Amino acid sequence: HGLLKEPYRRPVYLDQPAGWLPGMDDDTGTMSSQFVYQALGLYPACPGEPYFVIGSPVFEKVELTVGGGRIFTLEATGSSRKNRYIQSATLNGKPLNRAWIWHDELWNGGNLVLEMGPEPNESWAADPGAAPPSMSDGKAPEPIPYVY
Repeated sequence: HGLLKEPYRRPVYLDQPAGWLPGMDDDTGTMSSQFVYQALGLYPACPGEPYFVIGSPVFEKVELTVGGGRIFTLEATGSSRKNRYIQSATLNGKPLNRAWIWHDELWNGGNLVLEMGPEPNESWAADPGAAPPSMSDGKAPEPIPYVY
């Protein structure tokens, strides 16, 4: 889009329409989708793998219509600028002590509740066995076949 006349300093994203830097290319929606993932607190850390890493949502509640009448609800209880750290989580009413969810857990619909607080809870999802799937450790499932 051309060079800027003077250096431009500010956050890359703002919480307003067209909140990215002037002249910044959205790469056919790539930058927008990355912002949406981050704002939801669910991020596909490894594209093509069927899981999402859980982060700190900027919304207190989001409902995603996932098809077939199913809804996946993500609630971040007490979320604010101050309370941005996950203290604990439940998935469909059961404790979740891992910082990721399977695609199918989202796709089937349900409810992910994150309790938020002002300081990190260093024990939540801290066990090495709670790490996301990895191709190198053999935890990753077989790829989901593409349906035409």
